[in-house]
Amino acid sequence: MQRLRMVLMRRPQFTLAGMVIILANTCAAEDSNALKSTPSYLDTAWQNFSSSFSLPLDQLYIKPYDSEWRNAIHGLSLSVSASHPLTKSTPSNSTDLGNATQGVSATNDTITIGLKYTPLSYWFASINRRIYLNPDLQKPWDPDWSYSFGYSDWHPWALSLVYSNNLGNDLGGERPDFDAGQLTLSTGFSLPPWLDHLVVSGYGDSIGCNTGLTLTPNSSKLTGSFGCKYTIMNGFYINFGLFYYPKSGTQEAWNPDYSYGFGYFDWRPGSISVQYANSSGNRFNKSDTASGTGGFNNGSLSLSWSHSW
Repeated sequence: MQRLRMVLMRRPQFTLAGMVIILANTCAAEDSNALKSTPSYLDTAWQNFSSSFSLPLDQLYIKPYDSEWRNAIHGLSLSVSASHPLTKSTPSNSTDLGNATQGVSATNDTITIGLKYTPLSYWFASINRRIYLNPDLQKPWDPDWSYSFGYSDWHPWALSLVYSNNLGNDLGGERPDFDAGQLTLSTGFSLPPWLDHLVVSGYGDSIGCNTGLTLTPNSSKLTGSFGCKYTIMNGFYINFGLFYYPKSGTQEAWNPDYSYGFGYFDWRPGSISVQYANSSGNRFNKSDTASGTGGFNNGSLSLSWSHSW
């Protein structure tokens, strides 16, 4: 009997407090393992940055569909948009408003049809056809068509490099030289967690920012940019952008110090977006604002739709 009592006394005693402690330690260990398996902000930033301009040629041999026709057009997307300026104005010969192939944004109702082909990773080429519903209001620098190509990656801290040209390209054959286009190096980024928690409420909202440097080769013009987009909820957003021209005297009257916009945007194919945008010569110093620019009514409303294959 004495030996039996000693054995029973040596058996572990499972009290309620002990079970709570065991469960707490187990949960803490699981949380610790989860934190270790979740990449940190800097790890994610470096991973996306280092993957910039990747060229996974093996993707070219992957056929996502049984149909050869569908495989041939895979990566092709179509976009259609209608734009309505809040203020319309007749063409002007004033150099304050534009000259040759550059000038203030179109003050004309337009329909734009665009085709974009992304054959590999984030490499793409696109072309757009713009139709002016009021042809008599079309200015010399309002393009009939525009084009762009390059590498555009939406992941935070991934680099993008894009060439674009929408400087008065005419269906009649007149178009600016290739080096009159713009080459833009940019990256988007998310805020660090500590700052994101201060800005974002956590009730379905989010914020993302971007910065870039644009070079116009034929004039050696540089433009720095920084902007953020705050998504309020379910695609409704507001955004703003700031611009800096490091080379003195290169900022034209129609080049803004800042831009802004708001609306509803849905990136998913087949969805409709409604947006307001304004980049029409907005200046912090109102005395530098050219006539016909810089006001809320110099912005435009747009309705857009897209489809992809």
